[in-house]
Amino acid sequence: MTLSKQGCQSGQCGVYARHLCVLWCYRTPIFVDAIVGPKGDAYRPQEAPGRVEAERFHAYQIEALAETDVDQLIAMTLPAFGEAFALATLMAQTAKPYMLSFVIRKNGRLLDGTPLRQVIEEIDATVAQPPTGYGVNCVHPRVFAAGLQTQRIIGTSLAERIFGLCANTSAREPEELDGLDDLDTEDPESFAASMWETYASASSKYLGGCCGTSTAHIEAIARRWSSQNRD
Repeated sequence: MTLSKQGCQSGQCGVYARHLCVLWCYRTPIFVDAIVGPKGDAYRPQEAPGRVEAERFHAYQIEALAETDVDQLIAMTLPAFGEAFALATLMAQTAKPYMLSFVIRKNGRLLDGTPLRQVIEEIDATVAQPPTGYGVNCVHPRVFAAGLQTQRIIGTSLAERIFGLCANTSAREPEELDGLDDLDTEDPESFAASMWETYASASSKYLGGCCGTSTAHIEAIARRWSSQNRD
């Protein structure tokens, strides 16, 4: 969703989300994230702007979101390093904690070809206020696990910087998914099993759903979590 100028100024979305937290957080702590997406198609890195253009494009929205009562800013489904770096630079200038989440391939590279390891290391070393952590979204858990293994991230200190996964239910390549007329999905129980395996191997701090997931998929993840923790 792209916020209009009026919507940004009123902060109505943030107010509404905070109201829901007040109603429900007596049971479980709830955090409100303000989500920013890429400028172009998340599956087409060639559409991503360079750093200068990305800063110019995203600046207004990030400044407006930072003035709302959200807990954290998060940029998601990022296919290219240049735009991700620009977003980190902008978010670091606010008083809000923030995260970045990427689309990766089985080789552990962003869709523009930049290795995930390089992205994290360079942003952490260069940006004045590094992100709270990083995530991956809109890829299947098997793709996520393969990417971390290929980049030799699992079991290293770098793995501690990757907080979690909001997964796609399809393991197809982005180019394949982009051209489909029908939704390619996986049954909830199989999906939840893959998510749990990923959590156990990658020490993820959160699990969630992206394209293809439904209430049934999220419920299956929750059941698997509850069952494993009881055991």
